[in-house]
Amino acid sequence: MKEVRKHGIIEQETKDVNLQSLDRLGFFVLKGAVSKPKVEEIRAKLYAAYEAQIAEVGGEENLKKIKDDGIARALFAYDPIFIKDVLCNEVVAPYLSAALDTNYTLYSQVGVFSKPRTELYQVAWHREIQYQHYTSSRPLAVQTLFILNDFNEESGGTFFLPGSHLFEKFPSDEFVLRNEVQPILEPGDVVVMNSMLYHRAGINGSNVDRLLITNTFTRPTMASQFDYTSMIDPATLNEHERQILGFRWNYSFTVKEWRLNRIRS
Repeated sequence: MKEVRKHGIIEQETKDVNLQSLDRLGFFVLKGAVSKPKVEEIRAKLYAAYEAQIAEVGGEENLKKIKDDGIARALFAYDPIFIKDVLCNEVVAPYLSAALDTNYTLYSQVGVFSKPRTELYQVAWHREIQYQHYTSSRPLAVQTLFILNDFNEESGGTFFLPGSHLFEKFPSDEFVLRNEVQPILEPGDVVVMNSMLYHRAGINGSNVDRLLITNTFTRPTMASQFDYTSMIDPATLNEHERQILGFRWNYSFTVKEWRLNRIRS
């Protein structure tokens, strides 16, 4: 590694460089975190899960009515690959534990299909925890973006605004245009980001779907998007998986139920 010369510095960060990037920039990229064969398998099962969800609501036209077409939700309930190789990916998991102090749970898991020459609502700048204008000393939520196709200028890969998780207000348009970045990402890469970092999708100008699975993990004080405990049998999960899917912290209807759930877990 090239020498970094310093003068008058008596304190220096020793934390893992990726975690430093998460702290200071709001995101980092794990290159090749998922093997190419596994990417192919995940991609195929993502399409299958979406088709199953279309059937559940009586056709894609019904999803279009609520502007939820091109979105596959809670994928883990449709195939275990979305637990083993996505939610609990062994390359990514240590960073989630470090960033969220070990105790975290799933807020949402979403597959996104960006069709050629279509504009998703995600092209607007946003935080994953929306409508919030505050900062925190530690991440409240961390998002992992599993890249399943090439993300670049042509395909409309994701834009990030580095450091924007550290400031309450969204910056001026001029600042955004001067400082936005659009990293070149390949299938199998995983982006880990602070969910308060401003980001947006690009417009897919290629001839193929741009596929992404985004997972948002939060501290247990924040409620999950859905009641995941009703969507999967806990007997199929290990202790860590049960924690992530809310079996440890999900609210209970009665004191008795809460105690029995803790005994069973």
